[in-house]
Amino acid sequence: IIRDLTITSDILETLIDIQEKLHKTIGRKRKKCAIGMYPAEKIAFPLTFTAKKPKDITFTPLGATKTFTAEEILTTHPTGKEYAHLLEKAQKYPLFIDATGAILSMPPIINSADTGQITIATKQLFIECSGNHLPTLHNVLALLTTLCAELGGTIHGITIEREKETSITPQLTYTKKPFSLEHANALLGTNITEKELPKLCEKMGHR
Repeated sequence: IIRDLTITSDILETLIDIQEKLHKTIGRKRKKCAIGMYPAEKIAFPLTFTAKKPKDITFTPLGATKTFTAEEILTTHPTGKEYAHLLEKAQKYPLFIDATGAILSMPPIINSADTGQITIATKQLFIECSGNHLPTLHNVLALLTTLCAELGGTIHGITIEREKETSITPQLTYTKKPFSLEHANALLGTNITEKELPKLCEKMGHR
């Protein structure tokens, strides 16, 4: 959850733009990761991530003014048709549902028009990532939440209960990565020394 972020039209455009870029790149066109952003003040916590049979799912998707079934969203809604192939073999479709039973979204397809549309009137931002590769989800969530912090917001973690495991996200701890200075110099055509490296890494936010 992001608080204290004043969402101007420019910031809203930035958030939507980065969301789509992450979908297409790291998210592999939503195959690996799907991102949802919501006005947190319209959501009753706790949330449930579950799955239901398509015939049991009805909600108003973004860009629509009436209720659709899950099958109708995938066959008639523009976004639904674009990403329908991601659920073509699924017997049940994933859903985010709030404490009142309201559907937030049917990932990786589309958000609900009632609870899943952020505007310049949004007071608090709720961000979720879902997909089939947990490290990717953590990385994308870290990128989005720290971007919001750089735009003036404050990051507030949430507790996730997954089977018997409990965790808090986003996970913003440092991780170790191998790095070859020789390889970097060859790629860049530079002659950076080991002595110069720490200051350059710090400029990029690395320790």
